[in-house]
Amino acid sequence: MAVYLDERAYSLTEYESQIAHNIARILAEEQISLNRESRSNSDGIKTELEKVIAYLYTKIRQAEGKSKNNVLSILFNYLEHLVKYGKQIGHTGNVPKYYDSILYACEQYFDIKQNDAARVLTILGWSARLIRFYKQKIESGEVLPAIAPVVKSSPEPKSQTITNQSHKFEIDQILDATVVKVTGNKVSYQVGDILIPYEKESKQAKNLQEKQTVKVKVTAIKEDGSIKHVKYCGI
Repeated sequence: MAVYLDERAYSLTEYESQIAHNIARILAEEQISLNRESRSNSDGIKTELEKVIAYLYTKIRQAEGKSKNNVLSILFNYLEHLVKYGKQIGHTGNVPKYYDSILYACEQYFDIKQNDAARVLTILGWSARLIRFYKQKIESGEVLPAIAPVVKSSPEPKSQTITNQSHKFEIDQILDATVVKVTGNKVSYQVGDILIPYEKESKQAKNLQEKQTVKVKVTAIKEDGSIKHVKYCGI
């Protein structure tokens, strides 16, 4: 079991709680997708996240009395190493993909220069607890609201942009999107403030780059009218 800092001293703000829920949603959805591909019912991504949390906890303890400014940098380098060399160091099956998903989630919500390592540790601790909760909800067919906007610092007032609440979407509707992450044949898009993770793009993924602006077509909508799936349709 992973080790967490004393949560009485590190309770979450509303903003941090939303991040914890978002990360749990992203990882739960990826676990379900990988389970379908491998025809299994694994909770491996939760197990690997707990290992990451234990690693971060150890680094924080080692830095006690010293500057902790580089602790998150060490964590990101560690995750990048596991993603890049996972198979060489003995990781099998979906484990390298688990670490790629964990790294992706951390990159979306944490900034090495802005975030405190202890706060990140606590947020990830709650995310680990919530993964199975969201996995069960999704597998039961429950319709969940769209994942909240991707931000790395406390939200500030901003001009109106596309959100699931401010726009009505239709099947075959064409939208501008930004490529957030390309992982194998899966692409994560952002449409306005809406994160749409891990869409399968078997033919186009190899031609897409992160931060690239593209056109996507809405292919599925949830019962509440929010976007469920999109498909690349051009530049």
